[in-house]
Amino acid sequence: MYTPSKEQLKQLEILFELIDKCKEKRIDIWIVGGYGLDALYGSLTRDHGDIDLIVWEKDLLVLGDIVEEMGFVEYADKVEKNKKVYRPGTILALDDSFKIEFGSIEFYGQFFPKETSLELIISKNENGLIEGKAIKTLTLEGHKIAAEVQNQRAFQGNWGEYKHQKHFEKMIGVLNENN
Repeated sequence: MYTPSKEQLKQLEILFELIDKCKEKRIDIWIVGGYGLDALYGSLTRDHGDIDLIVWEKDLLVLGDIVEEMGFVEYADKVEKNKKVYRPGTILALDDSFKIEFGSIEFYGQFFPKETSLELIISKNENGLIEGKAIKTLTLEGHKIAAEVQNQRAFQGNWGEYKHQKHFEKMIGVLNENN
């Protein structure tokens, strides 16, 4: 059984605060990547180095403002169209390799197969649980497609193998067994 590190527990506080602030501002966010898979599983499975999420394109700027208000600064060395990366500011007692990354559903949707409906990928309601906190994440099918998209983007960008592929495959296998 996995026991979260102190760093992981700090990250969870940040994640939960971010979710609550987005709810207050009526911003729909979906937690993706490692935390998203953990949420579908129902508990943490390992330490994570980042928080990955997606929002509607109309909410990108407001989400950036929220993240900055929480003490993060935009990471200028990692600028990509429709993707924002934030690192902890000096006031946060977090490992400086930790980051919050987010982009729009509309941007990532271009990588999904054309016949794939949005309802198949994202949940309208909270469909995951981390440490007792209900969150929205991708559906299981959405996570499968996201892993394929990340692999495809890694290949096209000559990044090498998508570094989380083995974890995705393991977790998707476990989730398939549980469904």
